[in-house]
Amino acid sequence: MKKQVLKSCIYKTKIKDHESVKKTILDFIDQDGSSTDSSYNDSISKFDYGNAFDYERPWVKYFAPFFNGALNELLSEMGIQRMSQMHGMWYQQYEENSAHGWHIHGGHMTGVYYLEFPKGCPHTNFIHPLTGRVDNIKAEEGDIVFFPSYIVHQAPLNKGPRKTIISYNFELYDKIIDDSLVTVL
Repeated sequence: MKKQVLKSCIYKTKIKDHESVKKTILDFIDQDGSSTDSSYNDSISKFDYGNAFDYERPWVKYFAPFFNGALNELLSEMGIQRMSQMHGMWYQQYEENSAHGWHIHGGHMTGVYYLEFPKGCPHTNFIHPLTGRVDNIKAEEGDIVFFPSYIVHQAPLNKGPRKTIISYNFELYDKIIDDSLVTVL
């Protein structure tokens, strides 16, 4: 089998009013009774993935306008008309010695909002699909990252203080806004 490299983008931007967003969402998470699912073969300290499709959770309703602002920036950058469907949104907390092993997501796009990301916490690792080379995003707290769902990634073992992220999956609409954005090689 022959391989041809097509470069894929990882997009990163900031969530507006991050400090306020962080405080409010962490308050909601602290009140949430979700915990790890014992059948889930990983060591995430706390998460609500089992409710990923419940968009009525208070923290999701609060976060939606901020997420949509960043998403609209991404769609404009990509020349995509709109998102067609959300495929879940959930939080994950990593206390010391917790991790999330190599995995992929469903949908077209996925990503991470670094809600609580103190110094010393590990960055998300990615595996290049053709070379197998491991790389990471140079993210900081308040960054929201979007990337294609098929990219293998992990949250390495956290040796630092608690880290909290929000993750999500979504499909893109199948038409671009303007054909002039397309360059034929």
